[in-house]
Amino acid sequence: MSTNSNNKVLKISDYSDTVFEQGDQKKDIMPDRYKLLFEYSRDIILFIRTNGSIVDANTAAINAYGYTYDELTSLSIFEIREQTDIELLKQMNSAKSEGILFETFHRCKDGSVFPVEVNSQGVQIGNECILISIIRDITKRKNDEYDLEKLTAELKKKKQLNEALVILNTIGQVKYANPKAKQLVSNIFKTDEPVKELSIFIKNNLQYLNSNNQVVGNGLVVKFYPFLTYPDIKIAILNKQPQKGNFFCLKGTLTTREIEVIELLSKGLNNKEIATKLYITPNTVKRHLSNAYCKLDVSSRTELLSKAYQLMKESK
Repeated sequence: MSTNSNNKVLKISDYSDTVFEQGDQKKDIMPDRYKLLFEYSRDIILFIRTNGSIVDANTAAINAYGYTYDELTSLSIFEIREQTDIELLKQMNSAKSEGILFETFHRCKDGSVFPVEVNSQGVQIGNECILISIIRDITKRKNDEYDLEKLTAELKKKKQLNEALVILNTIGQVKYANPKAKQLVSNIFKTDEPVKELSIFIKNNLQYLNSNNQVVGNGLVVKFYPFLTYPDIKIAILNKQPQKGNFFCLKGTLTTREIEVIELLSKGLNNKEIATKLYITPNTVKRHLSNAYCKLDVSSRTELLSKAYQLMKESK
């Protein structure tokens, strides 16, 4: 139940206006079970006349806007909306005729403004159409969207968006996948819901995260990179799992990182380009190459690739 400034309990039927009265008796327009939904909803609920006056508000509305019940129900929706009156009138007409879902900004008693999603529908009560508006504070959603835009711009600057890239939360749920990532997952898992399938795969396999910060399986390699600017976000680059018979046949002789360096070397990349791809320094690339030289008993890149191809051929 709502309370006024004197803490008097107000029923949904206790409007002062006669639109809800029939003869000398006021009509209770809301069954008890709906009163509970009205009062205990976490979303703001407003009952609004087509002239804009607010005739009822739930507790969530009182808490969100900072007004008392009496103050809020003495206002017009025009007084808590940030947009122009003309735009609001169009939306109210749409709500009255067919219902409408839209985003806008609402203003609190202290002057602060917050973004909202409004789901408004006209219903006939007595002889009048009343707009029932369910209003959700979407501040967190908008902040997340803004962070994602900044993150995407930062990744684009680093040219990482050319990779099959996904953004995840800390529990492995995929929040964003670029087109290249979706296509790769669709091809590997043979699915029309790549984001859903990838989320399931990562959640089921996070416990098997290897020393190279990778999850490998089902033909897919998911390589994670920490993103210090946003500690609650993980970045991952997807690649198709190497098929049997490539340089990974050297796994018993070389480390995974040394093999990754040779793979990129075979594609014509120089040390700096390899370092960028693997998120390591050029000096670290040199060290991995030096270790591979010793293990395969070679002394140059050409000899290294020749020996690697020879061993790969012998392993088939």
